[in-house]
Amino acid sequence: MKAKIIEQIQQRLPGRTSKEQADQALKAVLESIQHVAKNNEGGAQIVGFGTFVVTTQAGRAVKPIGGGEIVHTSDKQVLKFRASKALVL
Repeated sequence: MKAKIIEQIQQRLPGRTSKEQADQALKAVLESIQHVAKNNEGGAQIVGFGTFVVTTQAGRAVKPIGGGEIVHTSDKQVLKFRASKALVL
């Protein structure tokens, strides 16, 4: 999937864009979304695409496969995506 996105970026940018340049562009966009979502209470909204929001996922009680005592995991921050109506197929 990532390779297909890089290929699309490479085709759509003007001039001769290398795969490395397209990969750097994709990385820059994804890192920017992550940064904005983490540092903004409302998340990162891209009109016509969707919204990225950081939420807290509660810890769980997990029983190991081999048996033994139940292990409790701590809360963690997760990034969630909600597609806009225009993106839904």
